[in-house]
Amino acid sequence: MPYMNLKDADIYYDLQGQGMTMVFIHGAGGNHGVWWQQMPYFSKWFQVVTMDMRGFGLSREKEGSPGAASFTSDLEALLDHLKAKEAILVGQSLGGWPVTALTAKSPQRIKALILSGSTGGIDEPALRKRMVEAVAGVEGLPMKIRALSETFRQSNPVRADLYRQFNTYNSPDAPIKRGRTLGPTPEQLKGLKVPVIFIGGEEDKGLPPDALRLAHKCVPGAELHILPGVGHSGYFEQPAIFNHLVHAFLKKALGAKAPF
Repeated sequence: MPYMNLKDADIYYDLQGQGMTMVFIHGAGGNHGVWWQQMPYFSKWFQVVTMDMRGFGLSREKEGSPGAASFTSDLEALLDHLKAKEAILVGQSLGGWPVTALTAKSPQRIKALILSGSTGGIDEPALRKRMVEAVAGVEGLPMKIRALSETFRQSNPVRADLYRQFNTYNSPDAPIKRGRTLGPTPEQLKGLKVPVIFIGGEEDKGLPPDALRLAHKCVPGAELHILPGVGHSGYFEQPAIFNHLVHAFLKKALGAKAPF
């Protein structure tokens, strides 16, 4: 199994394909396995990497780990480990925080940013307030209910249970909140030249469409797509639509570098 060994964590990652590096980072309910519908599709053109953030899946934290505060530096270290001079980043929910933070820090290295069911942790007062309200509305609900729409759970009970099973591979002590830091401000993103796309779900209760629109307004030139009948995890519920949106976005974003 491929691991990147750091002084305070062992980070697991999976790799498939060749070409420009494309990293997928899961949310709080997932791990590297949740991207099973994206990895075989995009690895036809890219070197696709799925990683477990420290404390999730097969990654391990060591004593004294700063937890979520290291998510961004772990991602940066992984790109260095893979000798990836440039990369495409995809972040779902919580995973959108480190990919956005690294994009703001090293925009010359990131060729495109895809945020799925995520605000990217953007630090904007109205957005923070709305997210506090939204999170309070789903507090205490099982992860499967928080992450998947009712429409999907009723019509796809087997795949909904598969999502639940992925979640059981995470440590109950996973650093969902421990050490988490706020992301970039709208001011820091104002001059961002990296192409960005937000993909959300019409039935997402944890990140309602109005909150996602607030995040979208913070990134000039970004695209926004709200998928009808979809909850928090559009990549899982409607993979064909999600993959098509990302494919079309990357074709525009990469221009002459697009391998399509």
